[in-house]
Amino acid sequence: MRSAIISIEGAPGVGKSTIAAALARHGAFVVPEVNQLFAKPNPEPPDWYYDRQNARWEMAQLKAAQGRLAVLDGDPFQPIWFSWIFQDQNWPPISDAVEFYRRRIADDRMEFPSLYVFAWIAEAERRERMLARERSRGLEEGGALRKTAHYARMVEPQRRFFTALADRFPGWVSFVETRSLDETLAGVRAAQKRTARMDGLEALNFIAEWTAKNSSNA
Repeated sequence: MRSAIISIEGAPGVGKSTIAAALARHGAFVVPEVNQLFAKPNPEPPDWYYDRQNARWEMAQLKAAQGRLAVLDGDPFQPIWFSWIFQDQNWPPISDAVEFYRRRIADDRMEFPSLYVFAWIAEAERRERMLARERSRGLEEGGALRKTAHYARMVEPQRRFFTALADRFPGWVSFVETRSLDETLAGVRAAQKRTARMDGLEALNFIAEWTAKNSSNA
């Protein structure tokens, strides 16, 4: 079965955008991350970031309804697990994100992707990739090193989070190593045949309970 909407996730530097671009060359419609699509207003209204994630979902849903494979470059539910990982850095409470998504799912305005592709690579290589990317974007060396170190903190808890989803909902998450683009795409194609849909509110309730019971620093 082909997934109508898939989301590619993983820590910065694993190659999410490279995978998405390759899928686009094969006919998929790719929805970029929020910061690539929208200019952040100043001041930022409450729920602005959540609303923009919802807008990304709607873009993907429209294309999927037209029979196209839609690819979200980044999880539209990212605010939940990002707040869980970085809850000491002034992100809104996890409960804010959960309640926003609960309302949208209940109103049939949003749903989870039918497949998550979790991209990963050996940590040393991921860091080198991220450093090279930030340098190429013109970030000075100290800033590139600090940014890389900041996101290194995300690697292990993010993987635990998506492993929990994979264990609870078999077929929903596929872990794909990104050493070779051809092998990665083959892994994505294989995962699309195994995926299964689940109830959105059930999945959201599981996520809320799991993040409440599990520390990101464990």
